Amino acid sequence: MPPRPRTGPGVTWVEADVEELPLPDATVDVALSAFGLIFAPRPEVALAQLRRVLVPGGRLALTAWTADGCVAERARIVKEFVPADPAAPDTRSWGDPDILARRLATEFTDVRIELRLLPWHFDSGPTLIAFLQAHSPAYVAAEQAAGECAGEMFAAIERHASPDGGPVRQEAQYLLAQVLRS
Repeated sequence: MPPRPRTGPGVTWVEADVEELPLPDATVDVALSAFGLIFAPRPEVALAQLRRVLVPGGRLALTAWTADGCVAERARIVKEFVPADPAAPDTRSWGDPDILARRLATEFTDVRIELRLLPWHFDSGPTLIAFLQAHSPAYVAAEQAAGECAGEMFAAIERHASPDGGPVRQEAQYLLAQVLRS
């Protein structure tokens, strides 16, 4: 079957440093971040850059893990083996609805934040770990930083995710934020 003709707007994916977006002012209709913006070292700079490139009325949507869900607990476990850089921002702060709303309100209007759930269902703890190692740059970096303690770190994550050694059944809480550029 031949491909169907495209009927909607085109999409261009741009991978770049969010603090120095290589785009002209007011040229982006929609910007999306799925658990990426939370790693920006300077949230205020990143949000100002996103506002700069969005057209008036343009939309930004982003997701952030909540500060108290199962993903935040995994982050606490990682920090037992890989101490946080004191100069780095706390990524969990993005998951506090009040902090997120204040950050967004400085650059955007019509701030809407919703709590959502993402099921983390895996056949076993080792299957979860294999997924994290294959698909999460944050866990790959943590594994490298933990060095010879990486195995112990992943074992602790497994115990948290599957205390009885059976399937992993967690509901990861996250915030979905949507805003408009004025």
